[in-house]
Amino acid sequence: MCSRMCYIGVPVNFEGLLAKHDSLNAQVVRRVNDTQQLIMLNAFSHECNEHEIRKSIQNRLAEVACWKWVLQDLSKRLEEATAALLHEHKALNAIIGRLEFEISDFSNKATKPGALIPHVDVVETAILEERDYLRGQKKTFKKMIVSLELQISAVDRTRRLLNNDVMRKEKSMTLDEKCLCLGAPTVDTGCECTKTRKRSTPVITWQERCQRLKKAGLKALNLAMAARQQIRGARQQLSTAADAHARAVDAALRRRLHNNAAKLEELLWQQNEMAKDRDNLKQELITAEMNLTLNLKHIAAIEAKISDRQRRPSKERTKDDITIRLKAELGRVRKFSNEMRVNIKHIHGLQAKLLSANTKVEDLIYDLKTVISLDEGRIAARQNTESTNPSVAQSVASQQLQGVKSSGGDNFHLQTIVEASEDNTEEDGCSDYPFDY
Repeated sequence: MCSRMCYIGVPVNFEGLLAKHDSLNAQVVRRVNDTQQLIMLNAFSHECNEHEIRKSIQNRLAEVACWKWVLQDLSKRLEEATAALLHEHKALNAIIGRLEFEISDFSNKATKPGALIPHVDVVETAILEERDYLRGQKKTFKKMIVSLELQISAVDRTRRLLNNDVMRKEKSMTLDEKCLCLGAPTVDTGCECTKTRKRSTPVITWQERCQRLKKAGLKALNLAMAARQQIRGARQQLSTAADAHARAVDAALRRRLHNNAAKLEELLWQQNEMAKDRDNLKQELITAEMNLTLNLKHIAAIEAKISDRQRRPSKERTKDDITIRLKAELGRVRKFSNEMRVNIKHIHGLQAKLLSANTKVEDLIYDLKTVISLDEGRIAARQNTESTNPSVAQSVASQQLQGVKSSGGDNFHLQTIVEASEDNTEEDGCSDYPFDY
């Protein structure tokens, strides 16, 4: 060691420096190799992770797009259901307007319910039942309109929830699609970032929320379809029942008019017969009174003869055949006169009875003419209502529903409550809305 340190120009601890340099060189090589390995591993991991991320994003986009399509389709169907319910709402308003017209003009003015109260028969009962039925149906359809408005608001609220969720999904898909582009910013710098970030929800929670929205949309759609079917059924039932009531009233009116016309003809014939009987009794009374007057004169003449024969001399006054015959004739004439007086009394009694019966018959004829005139007016008014109903129905409905086209329909009333409207959402291809509006 002493000899080495004696060499000129050799630094102190030269071998140590060489060993240290070799060690550092080995560390550098190892670090370079480790760095290259890390870079390669990082690049491979980055490529693998990028592929997995892109695959996850694509799967996520597919799932979100699927839910978006489902919810968007539900939203469109709910929008169509809302339009159909609004159309049903207009139809119900037209029905109520038509019912008000029927109650005021067709029933109260034309049919005049309760005109013969307290004398009520089958016809008046049918008329009152028809009016009460129309009033009850008017109240029912008003309640149905209230429930339909609530149903429309519920469907529209569910549709707005679906639309908002669809918009959120579209925004999420836009951001996820940006993540697929390498080098593109994944955050929209134009949007305002909130100071506090909400915690992300798990995928299961997100799926459950989508399922709840889907169930809510399907439930609202089913309720809308059920409400529409219920309204259609109520309209059909109203059309059938009201037509049955109208037919019953018209049949009862025609039957009573026919029966009353026959009764009136019979009473007029009886009145003519009673007039003939009164004339006959009057002639008989005149004849009987004249005969009684003649009998009274004849009695006076016989009594005068008997009195004259009583003035004969007493010796000549005998009960001869003349006196006997005069007295017999006097008794016969007096008996006949008494019978004639009784007959005249009977004639007076019959005249009084005929007069009383004629008064009752005249009262019955007046009542029958009143009822016949009322029934004829009712039938004519109902027939005139039938002939003028299309234009009246259009004017009444046009005041409530403007801009809705009209098409054919079914009979609601015997005097035509026409079911007609252009069903923009019809599924069976036929117009089934009542009234021409």
